[in-house]
Amino acid sequence: MKVNILASGSKGNCIALTSAGQTILIDAGIAKTKIEKRLLDVGIRPDHITAIFITHAHGDHIKGLPMANKYRIPVYATEGEWKGISGVDDELRRVAETRY
Repeated sequence: MKVNILASGSKGNCIALTSAGQTILIDAGIAKTKIEKRLLDVGIRPDHITAIFITHAHGDHIKGLPMANKYRIPVYATEGEWKGISGVDDELRRVAETRY
């Protein structure tokens, strides 16, 4: 597994996890264009992202979600978090179950 921290901190969070030829993003908290550039900088094509997982719906975790619409990437968040997220096409929204 390869981990690329694209952004971390109060100005935005975004991590790319690559395993078995697939890459997912954990959060998308910086501008879409910054995510695209930082992915390319580490050798990942933005159109090869297979999913985006949102930890919570604060701006520093969701700012770059327009990327999902551009590249048709499914976005996973809990039902409760979806209440605070807008701008993602309905067909890309997935409800992640929480288990404790």
